[in-house]
Amino acid sequence: MPPNGNSHLNAYCLRGVRKLAAQEWTSHVTACSPDLVVALSDTPHTSPPFSQKRLTKSIERSLAWLAALLGSPAAILVPLAGCTARARSAFSTSLVSPSVGDLPTYDAGIAGYTLDVSLHPPSLLQTSLLPLPPTKPRFVHGTSSPHHMLRLIRDVGVDVLDARWAVDAASYGVALDFVLPVPTEAQPSTQQNIGHNLYDTRYRLDFRPLSSPSCPCIACSPTPPASRINHGPASAPLPPNDPPNAPYTRAYIHHLLHTHEMSAHALLVSHNLAMLDALLAGVRDVLASPASSSFAAHVSRFEAAYRDTASEGEEDVMSQARKMWAAVEKARGKGRLRREREAEAGGEDQDSEYRRM
Repeated sequence: MPPNGNSHLNAYCLRGVRKLAAQEWTSHVTACSPDLVVALSDTPHTSPPFSQKRLTKSIERSLAWLAALLGSPAAILVPLAGCTARARSAFSTSLVSPSVGDLPTYDAGIAGYTLDVSLHPPSLLQTSLLPLPPTKPRFVHGTSSPHHMLRLIRDVGVDVLDARWAVDAASYGVALDFVLPVPTEAQPSTQQNIGHNLYDTRYRLDFRPLSSPSCPCIACSPTPPASRINHGPASAPLPPNDPPNAPYTRAYIHHLLHTHEMSAHALLVSHNLAMLDALLAGVRDVLASPASSSFAAHVSRFEAAYRDTASEGEEDVMSQARKMWAAVEKARGKGRLRREREAEAGGEDQDSEYRRM
C-alpha cells in the first residue's frame, strides 16, 4: 500500500488502490446523503515502530480531514487514531480541545467513535476513550467470538458491535449454541463448544434442533405464510393454511452441507444471527436488571461454560469445521470419482478420514 499524503489517503476499491482526497470524500457524502458517515483517518501502513514525526503527521492529517467533513448533515463517526498509547491519548485530547471554526471543539460536531479491535488491544482502546465523554456511542468492528464481544462490553463499554465471525461460522457449517445469562443450576462440569460443527459425521443421525432452547429463526421455527396468493379465479376457494413445520434438524443440515446445497448456509446464517440477537438481548436484560449480579460475573460464568479458544492439544470447533469444510470442498468437482476410488482401495471411508482429523 503506498503511503498517504497530506491531501489524500490511499484506499482499496474495485479497481485496486486509488487516491482519495478529503474534498472528494466530502462530495461523495453530500451526493449520497447517508445517515452515518465515517471520517477519514491516516493510519500508517508500514510495520511498527513508528517515528514521532510519523505519529504527529497521522494526528494532524486525521484532524484536518475531520474538519473538512464537519457541518455535514450526516452523523459523523470518528475512527480513534493512533498506533501507540501516547498518540491515541494525544488524538483524543485534540478532539475535546478548542478548535478552529464555528464549533467550540471537534467533538461537538461528532456523533460517536469507531474502534478497530482487530488491530489494537483493549488497553489502547481504553486510552483513546479516557479523555472523551462516555455518553456518545462507541462502534466496534473486528470482533472474533461471543467471548470477545462480552469482554469489550465489560472492559471498554462499547455500544454497537459487528459480528462477521457469526456469518463466517455459518460458512464453515457451524451452528451456534449458547445462552446468556448462563443458568446457574445447569453449569456444565466441562466447557462446551460455542456451536456444533455440522460437517462432522456424528450429526448425521442427530435429529435435535440446531440449538437448545430452540430459537425463532427460519431453521428452528419455520412457519408457513399467514396468507396465500390466489393464482386462480377470484371465486376459487383458497386451501387451508399448513400447520407449523417441525424444526430442521442437525442431521438434515449435515446432509445439505455434504451435498453442497446452498440452503444449508442460508439456514445457518439465519440461525447464527438469531443466536447473536439473543446474546445481545441477554446482555441488555442483565444490564437493566438491578436484582441480578454484576455484568462481570455473568461474563465470567459464560467464559467458564463455553470454550473460546483451543485448549491444550485440542482444536476448537471453528478450526475443526474449517478442516472438514476443506475436505468436503476437495471431494467435489473434477477428479471426484478418482479420489473416491483411491479412498476405497486404501480401505478408508469418509468417517475414518474425519476421525483422523
